[in-house]
Amino acid sequence: MSEIDYGKGIKVNHRGVCNFSKPENLVVLECVIRLLRKGYPARCIELEKTWKLGHRGKGRLDIFVGQKRKAFAMIECKNWGEDYLKERDNILEDGGQLFSYLIQEVGTKTIVLSCSKIEADAITIQAEAVDVSKLTGTNSDELHKSWDRSFIRDGIFHESAAPDLPPFSVPIIM
Repeated sequence: MSEIDYGKGIKVNHRGVCNFSKPENLVVLECVIRLLRKGYPARCIELEKTWKLGHRGKGRLDIFVGQKRKAFAMIECKNWGEDYLKERDNILEDGGQLFSYLIQEVGTKTIVLSCSKIEADAITIQAEAVDVSKLTGTNSDELHKSWDRSFIRDGIFHESAAPDLPPFSVPIIM
């Protein structure tokens, strides 16, 4: 069976993201490629980061971007269409997956919902981010209630956005 090889730099916490059997895994792959092209080093990307949520539940974030225990972005990838719209509605209603992960990594600068599709040899991307710097609260419900319900179109993937990480000691070659 064919498998996605993310190389040695990207940390993969759950190998399920590396197979081609789930269409969402291709969305994750496309998103990782976008991050690398933007200049984020592979060592700052972690896939399927897992947190304990509640007494029995676990949450698995698609893409975590950060370094030295400092989070920059949390990205949840969804299939184009209904899956994306459903999670967007969940975020608006109660915070969805992203707000539940946000409380696990205090100091995260942005959370992003992203999807992509391939049509006629072109990739179409949709990404919406939430600037979390103005949010207040000690749990996901409080954070969500403090949010003004606005999204930033493209967010970290906007063409003018640059990687927001501390300077690196080695040059990044793409």
